[in-house]
Amino acid sequence: MSYPSDTFGPKQAPGPATSHP
Repeated sequence: MSYPSDTFGPKQAPGPATSHP
């Protein structure tokens, strides 16, 4: 998986705290 950080944000584990604060 080589997605640009600009598109999907930071590459973190599924369910990042940034997605649902």
